[in-house]
Amino acid sequence: MKHKIILLLVAFFAVKSINAQNTDKTKPNVLLICIDDLRNNLGVYGDEQAITPNIDALAKNGVTFRNHQVQYAVCGPSRAALATGLMPEETGVIGFKPIRKKLTDVIFLPQHFKNNGYTTAAAGKIHDPRTVGDPKSKSKDGDDAASWTIPYLAPKGGHHPKGVALDFQDLPDEEYVDGIIRVEGVKLLEQVAKKDAPFFMAIGFKKPHEPFIAPKKYWDLYNNTNFKVAANQNAPIGREDLKTYVPHGKDVKQNMNAETGRINEDFQLKLKQGYYACTSFVDAQIGLVIEKLEKLGVADNTIIVLWGDHGLFLGEHGRWNKHSNLEVASSSPLIIIDPRNKKAKGETFSAASTVDIYPTLCELAGLEIPEQPKNAKKSTGRAIKGRSLVPILNDTNAQVKIGAITVYRGQRGLGYGYRIKGKYRYVEWVNKKIGETFYELYDYEQDPNETRNLAVTEREAYAPLLHKFSRNIRSFGEADGCLALLKTKPFELKDKSRILVRDADGDGIPDDKESNKDSNGNGILDYLDAEK
Repeated sequence: MKHKIILLLVAFFAVKSINAQNTDKTKPNVLLICIDDLRNNLGVYGDEQAITPNIDALAKNGVTFRNHQVQYAVCGPSRAALATGLMPEETGVIGFKPIRKKLTDVIFLPQHFKNNGYTTAAAGKIHDPRTVGDPKSKSKDGDDAASWTIPYLAPKGGHHPKGVALDFQDLPDEEYVDGIIRVEGVKLLEQVAKKDAPFFMAIGFKKPHEPFIAPKKYWDLYNNTNFKVAANQNAPIGREDLKTYVPHGKDVKQNMNAETGRINEDFQLKLKQGYYACTSFVDAQIGLVIEKLEKLGVADNTIIVLWGDHGLFLGEHGRWNKHSNLEVASSSPLIIIDPRNKKAKGETFSAASTVDIYPTLCELAGLEIPEQPKNAKKSTGRAIKGRSLVPILNDTNAQVKIGAITVYRGQRGLGYGYRIKGKYRYVEWVNKKIGETFYELYDYEQDPNETRNLAVTEREAYAPLLHKFSRNIRSFGEADGCLALLKTKPFELKDKSRILVRDADGDGIPDDKESNKDSNGNGILDYLDAEK
């Protein structure tokens, strides 16, 4: 009899636990997965050498954004853009400056969900610890007290030898920091999934960021892979001042060519194998997280966002870092899964930006998009610069913007990369010190390896396109928040007869002269919206 009572109590509490889970489809849970230095070298992005079965399987249930651009190809500013929905110049995070010291009342993405009844929790690298600047916290681990219902976890430790670029030991996943992050993240997931309130859960993995250190079994996956060194290890013609960089590590120094200053090709291939191994390691951790989500019975009401904070050069242009507004560094994976929407599947090449994630999640969860602080004294008045990607989730051919902007501060000033759906990347460098603008233009159909800056090598022939893109980047509100850019004028085309007019709806009015009105608030401007 005693055993029957115990069994009945167990069954009762099990049912109670299940019933306590959030089942409200209008308030879906959110699982945000952030990955450091993740290139578009995944199976779902067309890389046949990448062994990423878990991310690939996840992508089958959602929309893969093949033209997603980060707002600044460095971890701190990129994560600041994700968390605030603002451009780098607005938050002051160009480099590693703490946001809350400039905008005390900024509303971070998880904080907004917390303010609207969500249980929020995180493990791993979400905010960059150098860019939060939370005056209420003495922690230096990336914590932001206002963002989390459950105190933030920053797992540390694990096997991590110093002074090398490569290391692979026959150790279990849990003896590396990303394995530890996964374990702690799953524990938090179990905790938040039992509550009747919806949850916003974030897990941030640190690989494949250099150094390329992971369990040996992931390195072994690629022992028979025929890797090749980057096709173009030179700066583009017409951009010869582009700097080269090599990874940190005594093993790199031991494999340098003294004459060229470049890494020997054999070691380049090892570094490439190391990067892929780290990617597969993180893929395995993600698979275990998703498996737990499904076992907890909450997957059918959980929106999943998988996001890379920026790309990484693997020898392209002689570089082994990010710090650029060129294609490899500015592009990164973005996959959004909404299990409630059967139409939200497939891939899209429409332009998307990291700042778009904030308003997208707000719309999917039925939350109002907040205003951010105008300045240190005014807690509102600044609109979020992202645009909801929900129209693209409903129709992968839809567009909410012409191009996505990546900012980078380099030796030429502030550079604004503009990646358009299709084949072009336009870059405009503003240097207020010398009052001079420098331009770059790349055609990825004709020149996928960025060997020629057409804005220099064939300036006259491409002048109409330079004029068009410099006009477009300032139109439609896409450059809102690009403060230095908007103080300058578009590229001047002296021969007016060569002006290229883009008229998407064919009404005779150039696109940049059309109204920015969006009557039904679906994220598509009226002149492009067939359903207005």
